[in-house]
Formats: sequence, structure tokens, C-alpha cells
Amino acid sequence: MFLRREGCVMSAAEEKARGRPRSFVEEVLLAKVADLFWKHGYENLSLSGIAQAVGLPRASLYNAFKSKENLFLEALQVYKSRSAHRLFATLEDSDRVSPVLYQIFDDHCRVLTSQEKRQGCLVLNAISELITADTFLGEAIREMCLQETEMVIRFIERAKRQGELPLEADPTMTAHLMMSFEFGLSSFSKNGMPESQLRQMCHVFLKNLGFSREADA
Repeated sequence: MFLRREGCVMSAAEEKARGRPRSFVEEVLLAKVADLFWKHGYENLSLSGIAQAVGLPRASLYNAFKSKENLFLEALQVYKSRSAHRLFATLEDSDRVSPVLYQIFDDHCRVLTSQEKRQGCLVLNAISELITADTFLGEAIREMCLQETEMVIRFIERAKRQGELPLEADPTMTAHLMMSFEFGLSSFSKNGMPESQLRQMCHVFLKNLGFSREADA
């Protein structure tokens, strides 16, 4: 974990070394906070409101994270670690990329339709809400978006090398199309479309990009 404090970046380990007491398990807390931001958005929550919702004194959150910005970024990392993109890490060197892309989009559809009140994707909601802000948080969100896109480009380049895409395929453009489609899917899911229809849309999209499921390869 990294904290922004008076112009410097400080790791969680450095903070612990200074003897900061903890009255909570950080990962469990951050998962709860991520759910709060997912439900309410960034601007609609205050540090005091978050503290009340998770049952902690405001001072405990402030001592641990110093600001709502830092708390949000740490919670976002926990959410990302549970997101469908985590499946990229399961790929072995010899594995085809296409089946994992289908898994990622299927898992994404499952999460998008799992909430009683459709809330879309926290990461994509955060990008839409905060990426244009001329603040430390806006800069961090822009950097996160760039890193996500670069990761997708690398896997598409790998798919092209492995013959899963035609030689004329443009990995950068394909990645941008894929990220744009994810934004649209997140928004579209809020209308109450069933998971099966969202998945069908994703499969048609991936097939049109040139990716084939294992069964079709």
C-alpha cells in the first residue's frame, strides 16, 4: 500500500515501522470500503460516512490512509484483485489467449448481474467519474487506465504471435475496442439485461474481433 503524504509516497511497511496501531484487518476493511464506493460512487461518500458504515472511528481511517483519496485507491486495488482481469495471471506460456478472454467476459457478465441493484463495474465507474479531474486522484486513475490498456495490448500481441488473430490485426486498436466495449457493457448492464444476453453480446464481439473459443479452434 502506498500513501500520499505532504508530497512524498510512503509504504504501508514504513508506516507500520513507525508503530501505527491497527484495530482492523486491512484487506477485509478495504473489501468493505470497495463495496461502499461501488454502491455509492466516490463523490457521494465522506471519510466520516465510511467510518460509520464500517464501524470504525474516523481517526482510525485517517491514521491508516491519511485521506479519502488514498483509501479509495487502496480499495480499488482490492476490487481489481477480485475482478475478471485477474484471469490473465493464470495463463501459462503455452496457453491460448482466446479462451481466457471468453472466461474474462463471462465472469464480468456474472459480476455485473450479481447485484440486486445493478451498479456496473467499480473500476469503470471510477474512470468515468474521476479521470478528467485535475487532481492527484484523477492522475492516479489515468495511470491505472493506461496500465490496464497496456496489459491488454500485450496479451493481444501474444495472441497474434500464436496465430489466434490474423496478421493484419492491430493489437493497440483491438485493445482500445475491447476496453470501449467493456465500458458499454458496464453501462448496458444497469438496464437490467439478463446475464445470458450480456454473455451472448460478448461472444459475438470477441468472435468479430477474430477470437475463437477452445471448442471452435
